[in-house]
Amino acid sequence: MPQVEQVGVDYLLYVVTAVGPPEVLTPIGGEKDTSVEWEFDTIEVSNKTHGKVKLPGGGGFTLSLDGILMDEDVGADYLETLFFARTEVKVSIKKDTAIKYTGSGYLTKKSLKVPYEGGATFSYTLEGRGQMEPPA
Repeated sequence: MPQVEQVGVDYLLYVVTAVGPPEVLTPIGGEKDTSVEWEFDTIEVSNKTHGKVKLPGGGGFTLSLDGILMDEDVGADYLETLFFARTEVKVSIKKDTAIKYTGSGYLTKKSLKVPYEGGATFSYTLEGRGQMEPPA
């Protein structure tokens, strides 16, 4: 089977706007760019027998999102509500109809840009609570 390149436009960020079952996933309509960085801590377990040894510890993720402000964007409006309420948010990244990754955390940064000439934009940073992972 030939390898096929993937394009970012096929991936969308969704926010859980209602817990289920079933959960209600709402897209962030004005999404332009989303990036996720995963990381693991290391635990030092060095000893005289094996020398310097580090094992993987706990992990986390940081998600960055920016987009264009749109009228009646339920997903973006919900993110803003959660940001100011300082409430945990659950998000999923989907490709086509399949969930690729899911995780939860807190929105720690919000930015709004409203230039004279150009589209009004927003951005968020989400600090993960635990890992963002593929569904089980």
